Amino acid sequence: VLTVLSRVMGLVRDAVVSGLFGASVVADAFFVAYRIPNLFRRLVAEGAASAAFVPVLSESLMVRGRGEVDHVARVLFTIMAVVLMVLAAVGMLLAGPLTALFAPGFAATPGKLELAVRLTRLVFPYLVFIGLVAVAAGVLNTLRDFSAPALSPIVLNLVMVIVALALTRWIGVYSLVVGLLLGGLAQVLTQVPALRRARVPLRPCWQPRHPAVTRVAALMVPT
Repeated sequence: VLTVLSRVMGLVRDAVVSGLFGASVVADAFFVAYRIPNLFRRLVAEGAASAAFVPVLSESLMVRGRGEVDHVARVLFTIMAVVLMVLAAVGMLLAGPLTALFAPGFAATPGKLELAVRLTRLVFPYLVFIGLVAVAAGVLNTLRDFSAPALSPIVLNLVMVIVALALTRWIGVYSLVVGLLLGGLAQVLTQVPALRRARVPLRPCWQPRHPAVTRVAALMVPT
């Protein structure tokens, strides 16, 4: 039900964006900018959650018990946060060539490629938020809590709609960037109450050589 609602909210978001910007240069620039970190999201967030986090955490739960799951969760949260911040920083630095690769035709329209590059650079931090949501989803799904992860996309779309309607008049297409980043943060915060109810500790734990990290990395290679 929550997944269906998230699709409905996605339709509402697209309708609002279309109503505000239409088939314009700025809309094209934003959608390309959004597509680039979205690709990384599918690689290191959604794909990792289904292919790596849940099997590793489930194995820890069955073999070593709940205490090991909590420890592995702390390690994965910490490692993923660092990896995602590095990826986001690299993406921001390489926004120019990445955008040109994804939208080579933009250079034919004056200012279009430059706008897309600026937007790409601004939206890349969203990758950090959605990656942490993926770790939280893996932990919660392992502990048989499915509602908070399923609610996450609804929160993102709702925040983007509200911010776009509230700010487009003043800051134009940058309202979509603000909405995306605030929506990403809201997605992370949505997982926190569920993690606390499940008594999952949220303190950082830096152990890059932990066997779970190696196994997750190996499972992410096919993705």
